[in-house]
Amino acid sequence: MLRRLTLMIAAATLGGCVGTFADDFGSDAPTGNRFGAAVAAPTTSGSFAGIANADRTVVRDATGNGYAFAYAEVDGSDFGSGSGPANLAIAGLLPGTDVGITPMTGSALMTGTYNMVVVDNATTATDPATWTVTRPTGTMSAEIDFSTGRLTGQSGDGALTLTAQGDRGFANGFAGDAAYNGTPGRFAGVLGNNDAVATVTGQGGSRFYAGGFSIGR
Repeated sequence: MLRRLTLMIAAATLGGCVGTFADDFGSDAPTGNRFGAAVAAPTTSGSFAGIANADRTVVRDATGNGYAFAYAEVDGSDFGSGSGPANLAIAGLLPGTDVGITPMTGSALMTGTYNMVVVDNATTATDPATWTVTRPTGTMSAEIDFSTGRLTGQSGDGALTLTAQGDRGFANGFAGDAAYNGTPGRFAGVLGNNDAVATVTGQGGSRFYAGGFSIGR
């Protein structure tokens, strides 16, 4: 029986072109699970190399800010994680996403929406044909303290939660812990005075997921 790895990659600061999986991700190959890796950007249409259009989702606002996410079965050797099948959840900000400079003081309540793909029944031994795939979406709100780097957020349905508890503010990036119905993950993105856009990835047990959120004052 083949061993199956689960790989999650989220990117906050992205650039470059999309080629093969090895071209895009080989230099940042995770061993096991890795969050916040600096990987190549999705194209402006949200395409990731080697992933079928039906398995990716693009979320974009009227100004062009947004994110793309996808899931797939890939060859683990393209990620430096041995050979054989691997589960992949990937999310990245769209090229050109810009919310301005992160404030160093003050606080804000931001609201908006989240979108995800959640794959269940995805253990190291299961075949993708047995996966259960859902695409939850809904409202999201977050209380943000710019000066301390603290954030508490939750989706309207209570399924997705966000927490950042830094003591140096968001000067080193906008990122923190996430959970979807108790399954742990991470979020990473960009935060401005009035808006924030971020990706979310996570894994636990027989579940893995990818997605993102866009919120504003």
